[in-house]
Amino acid sequence: MNIYSLAIENSNAYRLVLKDKKGGRLSHTYLLCSEDMDYIKAFAKKMALIMLDKNDQHTLITVEKDIHPDVLIYGEDKLSTKVATDIASDVYVRPLEGDYKVYILLNMQDVNEEAQNKLLKTIEEPPASAYFILGTTKEKKLLQTVLSRSKKIELDRLSQETIATMLEEAGVKEPEKSVSAACANGVFSVAYKMATDKDFIKMYQNIIRCLANMNSSRDIIEYSAMFSAKSFNKEEFADLFMLLVRDLLMIKTGNENLVYNKPRVDELKVIANGFSVAALEKTIEYCLQLKEDLVYNTNMTASIDEFLLKVVEGKVKCKK
Repeated sequence: MNIYSLAIENSNAYRLVLKDKKGGRLSHTYLLCSEDMDYIKAFAKKMALIMLDKNDQHTLITVEKDIHPDVLIYGEDKLSTKVATDIASDVYVRPLEGDYKVYILLNMQDVNEEAQNKLLKTIEEPPASAYFILGTTKEKKLLQTVLSRSKKIELDRLSQETIATMLEEAGVKEPEKSVSAACANGVFSVAYKMATDKDFIKMYQNIIRCLANMNSSRDIIEYSAMFSAKSFNKEEFADLFMLLVRDLLMIKTGNENLVYNKPRVDELKVIANGFSVAALEKTIEYCLQLKEDLVYNTNMTASIDEFLLKVVEGKVKCKK
């Protein structure tokens, strides 16, 4: 079973497609929108099964393995004008195993205007036997004429709990499972990348060290150099720092059950003793400001220096 299967079947988007099918209102062209192209592909294959109107074992297996002769997937390599022209011809060839053919066109945000116009002529008046499922991570990259001929479906962002379960199924252990699920903003592919990225795991460990051991302005130099390195993902740093501070705040306010990093809760309890509630609340504000600064400010080192100094000041005031 595809790792996305349960998430898809429990989603509002999937229920919408089922409702269209039950009401005899399936559109011949759908546009799936999500930040996660892997999720789009998995969802499109589930949709293809509905459109084929077949649920036998052979169909399930061949669609899942991308080898069904009537479910044609394009766009994993760039979809060119020539490929769009080939699709325009192939759409009139009879299906091989049933009454319908499904064309899944991924990464539409990367398709040039000429190829989109070629596809437009096909999706405007397709034969009754053809369905199109377009997938994009950036809706604004598509021609307005293509958008107007497609029924748009925004795929649901996944809950933190769903992503954590999927990561566990993929073999990811704690603490990476909980931390990356919390930082991924509802996108499984991002969570999986984080959880299996050695740099992300190292960053996680270094932020915990920073929160535990950075007690004066003299300590800032070490951590500033660490967090300002070119290889460091600054946006992930701000998100992860905020997540850990949020856990410290939950512990400090007696809400230990809401901590994301449960495998390290004992260690976090010790760190939380070094902060006041007010300092932690302020630090979350500083994290949000840092995220904004890292987008607009080219002097990353200065932004991180200022951020760490504010964190230290809040910690020191707690001890006075």
